[in-house]
Amino acid sequence: MDESEVIGGFSLREHWRVVYSRRWSVLTLAAAGVAVALAWNQVRTPTYQATVTLQIDREQPGLAEMSEQLSPQFPEQPDYIETPYKVLQSRVLAKTVIAELGLAAKPELKHGLAAGELEAYAGDIHPRIVERFTNRLKVRPSKGTRLVDVSYESVDPRLAPLVVNTLGGAFVEHNQRT
Repeated sequence: MDESEVIGGFSLREHWRVVYSRRWSVLTLAAAGVAVALAWNQVRTPTYQATVTLQIDREQPGLAEMSEQLSPQFPEQPDYIETPYKVLQSRVLAKTVIAELGLAAKPELKHGLAAGELEAYAGDIHPRIVERFTNRLKVRPSKGTRLVDVSYESVDPRLAPLVVNTLGGAFVEHNQRT
């Protein structure tokens, strides 16, 4: 062996000889790994994710409103920044979107619920449906900006973008009302 092949007691040629002598074991293991990955990919239900980016602007209070407030909140204050994020994740907004899109009837949200359980909440949306909806919803603020990414995962490729767009619209309406 020449000196270039031995690096700190590590002989590349010796390791290659061991791998080469076990080449069928290595190839069998690699083929088995690829086969398992392909099988998993075929069996797994695909999920689709849609993301919308919202800009959270501060509200400009009118002169009358400003004189009524003793301590106005400014966007630099942490509680002002956190409020829109919490509203986006709220059960009230979730129920609005679920009702508007009729998501309570979608199998991916109502699976495992008996018909009797759903009928008990005839005038309202079952809490587990709302919980499943909010579990699929992700709200991630962009650090140092007033931007927030809202994502939703669904097995239906058309539903995911519909949900985030409807949620964005419901959020804007909610802010205009309050």
